[in-house]
Amino acid sequence: MGNKKHQQEKSTAIYRAVIVLFVVFLVGAFAVGKLKTGEDQALESADPKVLALAECLTEKGVKMYGAEWCSHCQKQKKIFGTAFERVDYVECTVAGNPRAQARECSDAGVESYPTWIFADGSRETGQRSFEDLAFRGGCEWTD
Repeated sequence: MGNKKHQQEKSTAIYRAVIVLFVVFLVGAFAVGKLKTGEDQALESADPKVLALAECLTEKGVKMYGAEWCSHCQKQKKIFGTAFERVDYVECTVAGNPRAQARECSDAGVESYPTWIFADGSRETGQRSFEDLAFRGGCEWTD
């Protein structure tokens, strides 16, 4: 009799554990879905012209090299808004060493920030206008 009760308690415990795991899985999936939806909403709220420019620049092989401490880099990112997520960006700062530069940046010959390098190997430094980036990157831009 005690063995049957023990098996029943064990079955109930397993059943509860499965339910708890299932609920945790659902909550996690819902949270990830919400986060992704939030990112999508942020991009949807971006200016469609700026978003298209950011995507075009990336498709055309244009990269922006910058540093987190660089005020011009921050301004360049700010004018793109959430569309900057679509820009091919390389962070040149090395964590823990503000005087060091990431290898990808030194290999590209980056000496100042921001530096935009275009598919043909040409480059522009400093904060750039959308018109200039579109022209240099071979992307469409109309006012």
